[in-house]
Amino acid sequence: MSNTVEPLVWDKRYAIGVERIDREHESLFENYNLFVQSTHNAGDATAVKFGIDLLSNYAANHFANEESVMRAANFPELRPHIQEHERFLAELSKMKQAFSAGEPVYETICRFYRTWLINHITINDKKLSTFVYGLGG
Repeated sequence: MSNTVEPLVWDKRYAIGVERIDREHESLFENYNLFVQSTHNAGDATAVKFGIDLLSNYAANHFANEESVMRAANFPELRPHIQEHERFLAELSKMKQAFSAGEPVYETICRFYRTWLINHITINDKKLSTFVYGLGG
C-alpha cells in the first residue's frame, strides 16, 4: 500500500448496536482492506475490477439487509437512506467504468469508499440506533 491509501480499522465507535449490521460493517472494512492489499495500488487492472465488483456486491447485499432492519423498525428516514445507498453504488459503478477506460481513479476510489463508509456509518446509520435504542448519534 502506498502512503496515500490507508487501511480501514474497525473500532467500537462505528458500532450502531444492531449486531448483524455491525458485523456486516466490520466486513465492509475488511473487504476494503483486502481490496487495497490485493490490488497494490492499481498494479493489476483485473484485480482492481474484480475488487470493485467485490466491494459493490457485498455493499449491495449489506444495504438490502440494513434496509430490511430499517423497514422492520419502521425507521422514518428509510427512503433517504436507500437513496444514499443507491448513490454510493452508482458512484462506484462510474468509477469502475472510468478505471476500465484507463482513467487514473484508483486512489479516488479508495478515498471515496473510505470517506463515504465512515461518514455513512457515523452519521446516517447511527440514526437507526437513536431511533430504535435511544443510543444517541
